[in-house]
Amino acid sequence: MLNSAGREVLIKADMQAIPTYSMSCFSLSKTTCKKMTPSMANFWWGGDGDNQRMHWRKWEEFAQPKKAGGMGFREIHLFNLAMLGKQGWRLLTNPSSLCARVLAGKYFHNMEFMNAKKKKNSSHVWQAILKGRAALHLGLIKRIRDGKSTNIWEDKWIPTIPRGKPKERRYNCLKCIRSSE
Repeated sequence: MLNSAGREVLIKADMQAIPTYSMSCFSLSKTTCKKMTPSMANFWWGGDGDNQRMHWRKWEEFAQPKKAGGMGFREIHLFNLAMLGKQGWRLLTNPSSLCARVLAGKYFHNMEFMNAKKKKNSSHVWQAILKGRAALHLGLIKRIRDGKSTNIWEDKWIPTIPRGKPKERRYNCLKCIRSSE
């Protein structure tokens, strides 16, 4: 019989760590993620396959960081998106890697990774990376540099405002859409 500290270690070391590799390559369905959560909760409360014990707190409370009063367990679906976003970050920051060159050649050879579209016959890995890119996009802003590839009305480029782009057009200038113009 394990105490709560032992169960915490087993949940974090086994139940949440074992699927990490597959979660960094493939998007798990929400159904799969939802099935994993109750098995972790049952294990935490001391139940086995046949006997379920009373759950005295919601699992969402356990998934909070320790500083917020939780146990620091991972929310499986969010962790999956974070791992896929990490793959997208690797494509952005290391475009000369073999993986980035292969994916760029197949899926986004004429554009940036952040603007790549999902094709009809895309691999499961590419579709998963695109799902992670959506999460990655929330925290990124574009650096202006020469301004030729930055659309001032559509791209997120202003770090000091929440949406990262101007809220409204103060003047009517249809030609002026790039910051270099």
